[in-house]
Amino acid sequence: MNEKIIELYYTLVKNDRREIENVPENIRGDVQALLDADENVD
Repeated sequence: MNEKIIELYYTLVKNDRREIENVPENIRGDVQALLDADENVD
């Protein structure tokens, strides 16, 4: 279930619907890692 929450927050941040600072601390690192990996895909 935690993976689904991480994916949800990742999508919200990526689409400018939520700031990374507003992601719960316990999953913020995981969400940031997905965002960082997404930037490096190019």
